[in-house]
Amino acid sequence: MFNFSTRVVNTTLIITQCISLIIERNIHPTEYISLSTDRIFENVSAARFDFFSGMKSHFYYIPELEFYVIEDKTLEDLSTLFTIIQTRFYNMYNPLAKFLIIGSGFSSGYAKLLKRRFITKAVFVDSTNGSIYKMNIAEEQFHENPHLIHYGTCGETGDVDGIFLPRNSRIQSLKQRGISLLFDNKPMYSCTTCARKGIELELLELLLNQMKINYTITMCSDSTSDGLHGPFDILIGSKMLINVFETDYTISYLEDYMKWFVPVDQKIQRWRYILYVFNPTLWISFFLALAFLAIIWIIVDIFSKEYTRRSNFTVIQFILIAFLGRNKSFRQSELSQDVLIFGIIFLSFMIYCFFGTRMTYLLNGINYEKGIDSIEDITNNRLFVASVTKFMQSMMKTIPGLESYPKEKYIEFFDVDSYYYKINLFKEVALLAPMRQTRHVLKEFSEKNISIQLKELPLSYYTAKIITLIARGHPLSAVIRRHFVYALESGIIKKIIETYDVKLEEESTLEPTNSLTISHFWTPIAILIIGLVFSTLMFLLETRWINLKKNLLRK
Repeated sequence: MFNFSTRVVNTTLIITQCISLIIERNIHPTEYISLSTDRIFENVSAARFDFFSGMKSHFYYIPELEFYVIEDKTLEDLSTLFTIIQTRFYNMYNPLAKFLIIGSGFSSGYAKLLKRRFITKAVFVDSTNGSIYKMNIAEEQFHENPHLIHYGTCGETGDVDGIFLPRNSRIQSLKQRGISLLFDNKPMYSCTTCARKGIELELLELLLNQMKINYTITMCSDSTSDGLHGPFDILIGSKMLINVFETDYTISYLEDYMKWFVPVDQKIQRWRYILYVFNPTLWISFFLALAFLAIIWIIVDIFSKEYTRRSNFTVIQFILIAFLGRNKSFRQSELSQDVLIFGIIFLSFMIYCFFGTRMTYLLNGINYEKGIDSIEDITNNRLFVASVTKFMQSMMKTIPGLESYPKEKYIEFFDVDSYYYKINLFKEVALLAPMRQTRHVLKEFSEKNISIQLKELPLSYYTAKIITLIARGHPLSAVIRRHFVYALESGIIKKIIETYDVKLEEESTLEPTNSLTISHFWTPIAILIIGLVFSTLMFLLETRWINLKKNLLRK
């Protein structure tokens, strides 16, 4: 513990212990720290990574560093170093990172350098006398005339907690006036008018209530923060802002992935093809068999030893697959009649199975239709492809397997709700959409007792971090970030996420059939029964007609 006073400290050991404590109190144990100093900080428990040695060795993997300890760097060297960090490794400076710069002769030039690099979390420690300087982060001063302010001096007792945080008086003023929350264009999990407001808003409300800070909510119809009317404190959303350097994000506590959502596997219900009397395939197959068998019967009848013209009822009786008695005028052997009856049944069965019951699927050992499990399945089944973002709409054409996919198969579909209803109706669309966002929407559908007809493929593309942005230099930034860390460690964030998540099947739960079962013979048995019923009715009708005709002749 150290005290910050105006007394000059010349003891190197005390300064070293002071620096060690500053690092220990302001970094999470799971975060990385970059040490560019020969000093040994025994009390620091964070994972260490020498960024500067890695930079010289041309490391391709650089972890996301949260704390930089830089020693004995001139203003020119620091400017070059910040440029390398910003452009080479991150493309955009990490606003969460803290800088502890150890040296001497600090001036206002360092403050201007911090402003140009959009850095507010920086502390300077003079290694000669223990003096500590901070960047002034008041908005009205930061943008006008940045400079370093004297924070204190390392001593023997005291506390270094909050050395990277703004003055407590500014937090108190925020509690009095309240803060404004700004939502961008339809953020992923937020709804200001719904009973379930969403992950981001529920968590922020919880943290702000714990901090006893009032807040107001404003909706923004623009996808960026350009053209906003009036100041704002917190921007909730996950979109990349054009003027991102004017904002600061607290912590990335949630990630989302772009995944494929395709129609679920549709199980074949074999019985429905038998009982669908209005199924046109059934009647087409039946009349094809009827016509073909009529030709066979006429040919057999013509070439019989004794030609006897038969009534239409007798012809229909043969054609309708089975009959109860033998036609005595048919001069062929009884075996020929049995073969003919068997041929009638078998032919009707084959025609109807291949055109009606999808027997080709059954014989291949598959008992479900359209098992979409890969990009190849999407293209083979000629599904339409869509996305909920214009960015992913253009990126889909570069996904392996879709480069040569026809343009007419791409549809603009930038609304998940509409997409769900469409696919539930047509089942011919594959959607590339944010995983958690889509799960959240489908969760609402399941709560409304709407059957979910989607499954997600294990393929994932383009990880997007869901973040909370705060106005650059805002006094609430570091404070609320610490509360985010506490909520993450305690499991509060995990519990909130679970209430909005729904697990969809990623693989087919339908098992293929590898052997013949009684269900494979339902169709021929049903056709045989139908044939027997029709032939019996026709036989009774013909008998009745013959008896009636005889009675008329007698009279």
